[in-house]
Amino acid sequence: MISQECAKFLERNLPLLGVCMYPVIDRPDWDHTEIWHHSGIWDHDFASKYSRVLHLESAVAIVNGQQLISKSQKNKFARLLMRYF
Repeated sequence: MISQECAKFLERNLPLLGVCMYPVIDRPDWDHTEIWHHSGIWDHDFASKYSRVLHLESAVAIVNGQQLISKSQKNKFARLLMRYF
């Protein structure tokens, strides 16, 4: 959904300087610190202090979003070219 909105923004020739991804690393619940959300791009696997595991669903969503935006920009460029032919 975020990628679709970014693509719409870019199609209007508005500058998009970045997108906030939160949380990047998994985190515990605010009120129940023993419960982890598994909502980051990387999950904590507790094997060591800095041990992280890529959250595959998040990684796939990011790649799909990048492809959607790239395709949108290529289509926008093609529409611009068609104006001259």
